[in-house]
Amino acid sequence: MTSYSILSLLILVSIANAKSIDKDRKIEETIRKGIVDPLYVGNYTVLPGNGVLRVTQKIYNMLVRGLSKAEVTIKSDLKGGKVGFSYKANRIYVHLDYELDGRCLIMPIWGKGTGIITMDDVRVSVNADVDGQQNVHNLKVTFELGDANFNLSSLLGENPGGLLTFLYTSSFNANAKYIFNEILPSYLPQSEDFFLSLWKPLVKNA
Repeated sequence: MTSYSILSLLILVSIANAKSIDKDRKIEETIRKGIVDPLYVGNYTVLPGNGVLRVTQKIYNMLVRGLSKAEVTIKSDLKGGKVGFSYKANRIYVHLDYELDGRCLIMPIWGKGTGIITMDDVRVSVNADVDGQQNVHNLKVTFELGDANFNLSSLLGENPGGLLTFLYTSSFNANAKYIFNEILPSYLPQSEDFFLSLWKPLVKNA
């Protein structure tokens, strides 16, 4: 191969790498713009698990506030076939309407109302594979938190502010991290579906 051919090949490789880097940056910027605050998540239905807390949870109009104050890291690597982001937040607030029906051990838990869940020291990572056509697949979510506080308007059919509601939510808050870790596996598949539906058009059209 002549010196001219080698030089031409190096130039072509450099151009291809530059285009790949530019595309990665565009994807990263597009995903960042897609992180809005508040973030409307929508509705979830979670069936009872096999742990201590066996409750059917129907969640409506979930809205997450506080993402704009999070520390966000986004990384796109089309050549490596990976795209991902993570964020760390000191505190986020989850607003929702809920219907609960089930039990904790032998204690019944049921009710309907509105709630705010305050989560502290939140860490979320979302990672996925991406092919040459910028199609996102194999998306996985991991979620960790330091503590949480549940503020539920009504349980066991009480009017807002009732004694039983206060006692139940106080018990939830005393064991918040345990409760969160128990119900998290039931929420992850729907969370992954949510992020996949959010990311697919963003990455595809970047």
